[in-house]
Amino acid sequence: MELAWSKRVINRDEEYFDILFREYYKSLCQFVYRYVKDTQAAESIVQDVFYKLWLNKEKYNISISIKSYLYKFAKNQALNHLRTEKGKQLNIYTPNVEQIALSETPDKLIDQKEAASAINAAVEKLPEKCRQIFIMNRHDGLRYKEIAEILDISVNTVETQMSRAYKSLRKSLAFLISILSF
Repeated sequence: MELAWSKRVINRDEEYFDILFREYYKSLCQFVYRYVKDTQAAESIVQDVFYKLWLNKEKYNISISIKSYLYKFAKNQALNHLRTEKGKQLNIYTPNVEQIALSETPDKLIDQKEAASAINAAVEKLPEKCRQIFIMNRHDGLRYKEIAEILDISVNTVETQMSRAYKSLRKSLAFLISILSF
């Protein structure tokens, strides 16, 4: 699907657009939400991304994958939205306790929530760029190369930031690691 995406977009291949929309819509909405903190705004922005992709077929950078292109486009649209909305702050990460798996006992559930809370707090303490890169990789599942393309940085910078994130998280969460090792 990645190889000839620009050609399919230029030719307005409806089936391809449907596939793109179904594959990326939800994850792009979650990605944009971390910027705008508004579910309806995030959905509107992502819909606008697909609409503009359909309309402006001549403007595509064919040197990157469609996934990278969509994330980069969505990020830019989210930042544009924030610029027009006065008083909103950019916050890349939203702790999501709902992702904790259900456990067999209430004690385990409490432990999992406490662990998730500690992890979220540690991630929140990372420097902004480091946190953004870490979340794009670990939460959004983007590869280093994709992150580099989206943020217009080198893959080496992504690797360095991820290394710093892991080092900081290991240090911040050492107590939790020792508790969970029992």
